[in-house]
Amino acid sequence: MATVQRLLMAGMLLLTASACAPTTGQPNRPVEVQLEVDTSAVAYHPTQAGIIRTYTTEQGGSEIHQEHLGRTIRSGVPYQVVRTRGGGRDTRTYHRHTTAGVFKAIETTPNYEATYEPPMQMLPGTLRVGQTWQGSSKVTFTRQGQPPQRVEVHYKSRVTDQRQASISGQNYNFFVVQTEGFDENGEPVARQERWYVPHLGDVKTTDGLLLVASNLAGTP
Repeated sequence: MATVQRLLMAGMLLLTASACAPTTGQPNRPVEVQLEVDTSAVAYHPTQAGIIRTYTTEQGGSEIHQEHLGRTIRSGVPYQVVRTRGGGRDTRTYHRHTTAGVFKAIETTPNYEATYEPPMQMLPGTLRVGQTWQGSSKVTFTRQGQPPQRVEVHYKSRVTDQRQASISGQNYNFFVVQTEGFDENGEPVARQERWYVPHLGDVKTTDGLLLVASNLAGTP
């Protein structure tokens, strides 16, 4: 049962809690970027290769860098790839972007690969307060030298609010998106919340990291 719970939470929250926790005690440093991305060219849900965001906890500590690697094709299917690294993690997430929204299909780390069938809807095409969506995904975890492990994740999401707040000295107008995950018996196994700004991305991630820098020129 404990293994099933861990798999369910990993399927919902991208990484297990231990893998998500940033390492503390390391000094912050300015993010080094090679380019600036013009926000006028960035989609409602950004996909442009070269976008970089930097996050940290409210207490500071290790920086987590999120970089858009652009479009790739696996088994004939196009995906947008985002790499997240730092604080003990190195994850690549493969998303499908359609008019219906953003869907997570594959996640790879040095330890495992997870595939979502069908892909899990992370966001709708556009956001408005009161929106809801739900679905189910069968998540297959593959680790080298081990048989695949599978778990079914049921989820419900809602845009609960639109707020303004200052984060790291920058003012943002963001949507609050809450998602709950349930096991096959309908019991809750995880809850997450993200603060999302269209044309920018998360200013607060599901694991509580706050945006401290990005290379999006003219970010509001």
